[in-house]
Amino acid sequence: MYSLIVSLTTTFDNVCIDPQIIQSLKDVVSLPILNPAIFKIGILARESIGGVLLYGPPGTGKTMVCRALARECGARMLQVRPSDVMNKYVGNSENLARNVFNLAHRLAPCVIFFDEIDSLFRSRTSDDSGDHTRNTAMDGLQSAQKNRDVGIVVVGATNRPFDLDEAVLRRLPTRFQVKLPDETRRKEILQVHLEGEAFPEVQLDEIARKTDGYSGSDLKNLCVCAATEAAKESVMNATTNGTGRSELLSRVLCPRHFEHALTQVSRSTRTSSELDRWHKSFAGQAGADVVGSVHRT
Repeated sequence: MYSLIVSLTTTFDNVCIDPQIIQSLKDVVSLPILNPAIFKIGILARESIGGVLLYGPPGTGKTMVCRALARECGARMLQVRPSDVMNKYVGNSENLARNVFNLAHRLAPCVIFFDEIDSLFRSRTSDDSGDHTRNTAMDGLQSAQKNRDVGIVVVGATNRPFDLDEAVLRRLPTRFQVKLPDETRRKEILQVHLEGEAFPEVQLDEIARKTDGYSGSDLKNLCVCAATEAAKESVMNATTNGTGRSELLSRVLCPRHFEHALTQVSRSTRTSSELDRWHKSFAGQAGADVVGSVHRT
């Protein structure tokens, strides 16, 4: 279970999102952890706004935003994937789900990040065999919501919010849509990932224009592919010219390397009309847009 604890190195300096969104996330996640005393009086001692739901296409940085939040407020973070709590043996899944929240209480202040939360809290069916696990996790969610002063915050991430159980949605009332980056944001993401590379002739504006629909993860892969192509050329040139290995310590990325990368790395997501409809119906005033997150590795 301790393998769920994340080593936090990401900061908001590494994450490319709207400053207003960062502040909104801090208000919900960081404020209660950093200032627990102010939440021990009045209505805030009895109730909390609940958890946070980040939803949108895969590869847009939902996990990184949560890591930056946890690091910002000096909290530990548990990253929980469906495979961490779903077990084929009867009773094991309930115990695993219970252990997640027990561990969070021992580590508090702690952010519990449920990746692909829809897989764990899917809408109920008449023959649903996962009810016991869901109920155990729901009890943990409710406890975290009712006892905010202990310093536990739950954040869920999904690209299929329309599959979530309604009871879970009620406990995750603060919802942020994590969109694919626009052209301006794509250029910023490219600049972040190309830090330390030489690319004097490369026009990032042009690459950003050609990568409509790419996620932050796609753009990272594009940069890696271009840099790998440049590295291959450097090795070939060194072999042909008989130069030393020291020549391989530097490389220059050229437009042709990115042209090659564009033929190898395509966008991995497609616009979901179902996701857009859900956003309009359920985000309301609680929802907001987190556009084009990115991080340095």
